[in-house]
Amino acid sequence: MYCPKCGWKNPDDATKCANCFAELKPGQPQPTQQMPSQPQPPQQPYAQQPPEQPYSKQPYAQQPYQPQYQQGWAQPVPDYLVWSILVTISCCMPFGVVAIVKSAAANSRKAAGDYYGALQEANAAKTWLMWGFGIGLAGIIIGVLVQIIASVEAVYKHGGF
Repeated sequence: MYCPKCGWKNPDDATKCANCFAELKPGQPQPTQQMPSQPQPPQQPYAQQPPEQPYSKQPYAQQPYQPQYQQGWAQPVPDYLVWSILVTISCCMPFGVVAIVKSAAANSRKAAGDYYGALQEANAAKTWLMWGFGIGLAGIIIGVLVQIIASVEAVYKHGGF
């Protein structure tokens, strides 16, 4: 049975329209005109209230984080650019170059106000910096040990001590 108010097709035994909640009477005359090919959107039988934010009355509601750039940030984003340049110059070119790129990206994100992005890039720069420093230090230690072993071997070979 079709609703005389909105034209919605309802089951024959329905007493109310499923779309507009109008009363349906079993003996009502059915509309003879062609029904629209697309059904009408459901109508609300009551005044719609504005949606309430979930958990808005609780003290720990999830609110979007908006850091206060410049002085208000919880912790300043560290700048590893100088250290990255020093590692690049002193020992480990590939690791230092990546650390320089990451430090520059952290500075760019910090200037744009993206606190978490700047912190992430700074942590990546620190990781590359530490790896470069560690590998450079290991290389220096191995080089010194090779020089000591070569000099001790030369002394024993030529009859020193």
